[in-house]
Amino acid sequence: MAAALRLEDYDIDAARGFLPNPDPLDALPLEFAAWDRIGGHLPLLIMSGRVRTELASLPVLDANRLTDDRQRRRALLLLAGFANTWVAMGGGLTVPRGIAVPLVAVSRALGTPAITTHASIVLNNWRRIDPNKPLALENMDTQLSFRGSIDEKWFFLATAGVELAGAPVLADLVSAVAAAEDTDQGALTAALERIAAIIDQVTVAFLRVRESCDPYIFYQHVRPFLAGWPAPGVTYDGTNLGPVQLNGGSAAQSSLLQAVDAALGIRHEHELTRDFLLSMRGYMPPRHRAFIEILGERSRVRAVVAAAGAQQNLRVAYDAAVAAMDGLRRKHIGLVSEYISKQMPPSATAVGTGGTSFDDFLRQARVETANSRIGAPNIS
Repeated sequence: MAAALRLEDYDIDAARGFLPNPDPLDALPLEFAAWDRIGGHLPLLIMSGRVRTELASLPVLDANRLTDDRQRRRALLLLAGFANTWVAMGGGLTVPRGIAVPLVAVSRALGTPAITTHASIVLNNWRRIDPNKPLALENMDTQLSFRGSIDEKWFFLATAGVELAGAPVLADLVSAVAAAEDTDQGALTAALERIAAIIDQVTVAFLRVRESCDPYIFYQHVRPFLAGWPAPGVTYDGTNLGPVQLNGGSAAQSSLLQAVDAALGIRHEHELTRDFLLSMRGYMPPRHRAFIEILGERSRVRAVVAAAGAQQNLRVAYDAAVAAMDGLRRKHIGLVSEYISKQMPPSATAVGTGGTSFDDFLRQARVETANSRIGAPNIS
C-alpha cells in the first residue's frame, strides 16, 4: 500500500487550505522599514503622483538578511506589488534596482516568479482585524492595496474567502485518492459526496465578490495592477533577469481547482487549456504545485468509478462532484463577463491578466469538465 498523503508535507493547513498558518507577517524587521513604509502608503503615493519617485529612490536592501519564509513572503508581496505599480504607472520596462535586486532574490528563494501572483496578492495579503477571533472573511483586511478602495480590498479578500471555503475539500481529495487505491467504493462514495458539497460552498463564496466590488472599479482601477509583462518583457535592473515575459495574477494560479481536477481525473487536454494550466503551476508555491502533481500521478478515482464493477451510487456521487465543478466554472464565466468583457472598449482584445484569451479558455475548461462525467454525452 502506498504511503498516505499528508497535507502538512505540502504546506497545506487542514482548516485554512492553501492560506498560510500562522497568519502572514504584517511587518518586517526594522532594517526593511522602507519597504513597509511605502507598502503602507502606496495608494496615497499613487494618488499624489509621487509613487515613481519614491520607488526609484529605494535603496538596495539585502534580502539575504530575511531569516525565514514568512519574512520572504511578506517581502515578495511588497516588492512584487512595487514592480507591478512601477510598470502600471508608466515607470517603464526596467524595474529600479532598489526593487529589482531584492525582488529577484526573494522570488528565487521562494521558487516563484518576480511578479505579483495569486500566491502573493491573495494567499499572503491579509491580516485578521481581531487576532483573537477566528479567521473568516468578515475578520480580514488586506495588507497591501494599490488604490486603497473598498472594491479593491474586497476583491482580494473575497478571493481569499474562496480559498478558505475550499480548504476542507483538500483532505477529502486525499481521502478519495486513498479510497480509490484501496478500491474501497464505500469510502470513495462518501468522499465524493463531501467534495461535491464543498465545491457548492466554494461557488457561493466565489459569487460574494459582487457584494462590495463594482465591476467598473475593478476593471479600471484594480486590473491594471495585476497585468503581466508582455513582449518585449521587463528587465530587473542590477540582476541577470530580463527582459522576461511573465503572466499577471490570475485565478488560474490558484491551486484549489487544479487540485480538484487532478484528484477527480478531470483532464484538460485541448490546446486552449492544457499548456496554459500547466504554465500557471509555475506561479504557485512549489509545495502546492507538488501537491497537484502527486494527486494527478496517484489518482485512480475516475478509473475506479468507470470500472465495470462500480456501484451505481458511486457513479452518481462522482458525477455530482464533476457537476459541481461544472457549475463553478459556469459561474466563473458569468463573473468574467460582468467584470471584464462588459467593461472592455469594443475594440479591445479579450485577454486576461494571465495572458490568455479568457473567454475561449474558460469555455473550453468548462466543456472538458462537463465531458468528464461518466457516460456523459460529448459536448463542445
